[in-house]
Amino acid sequence: MKKNYKKMSVVVAVMIFVISITSISLAAPTAKNLKAYYNNIRVFRNGSQVSISTQPFIVDGTTYVPLRAISELLEKDVTWDQSTYTVGINDKPGSSSTELYNQIYNYQLQISQLESKIKDLESKLDKKEESSSMTIKELQKQLNKDYGTYKKIDFDINLTEKKSSITVKIYFDDEKFYDLDDKYIESFVEDIVDDITDEFEDMEISGYIEDDYTDEEVVTFSVNSKGKLSVDIDF
Repeated sequence: MKKNYKKMSVVVAVMIFVISITSISLAAPTAKNLKAYYNNIRVFRNGSQVSISTQPFIVDGTTYVPLRAISELLEKDVTWDQSTYTVGINDKPGSSSTELYNQIYNYQLQISQLESKIKDLESKLDKKEESSSMTIKELQKQLNKDYGTYKKIDFDINLTEKKSSITVKIYFDDEKFYDLDDKYIESFVEDIVDDITDEFEDMEISGYIEDDYTDEEVVTFSVNSKGKLSVDIDF
């Protein structure tokens, strides 16, 4: 194949411009009679025959094919300057090996980034499916196990689910609760709300902490549409 390309390159270089059977010299216009043979020469590209506008011919054992036709088959641009009798053969934009390599590299980089994003989304989806398998009652049991005792105070946590919302009711019966700093109460509520959100991400959450002895709601809390927790301590 390389030998054929070398031979074709020599032929193309020799036949810079052919009009009928006239040969042009760079030094001065000359004319020479040539004997050409047309033997129904066919041109193939990658095993497939192609059609060209001017029929190739043979002169003195050398096959001549129009330069423009060959250049277009090799995906090159051809120019002709009548004033200087100059033929130009140039790579088409984006056809050079360097440009093609850069394009392939960029495409591979984009594919790698997309594959990484897909894996990350699949991982998040798997975690979401695993978390959503917990029922509200199972979550309530887990919360009582994790937060049923806080700062040596016992709490009873109850969850009520309604369509797209969850109400959290927390009961205590210990005077030591009123000695807690606000930051501890806020942290306590925040931890519970975060655990609920992890399991039921799209649910609205609100609730209160009630003194079981006086039946008074001493703390209320809710999560707004932006996911920000608001805690109101009223004692």
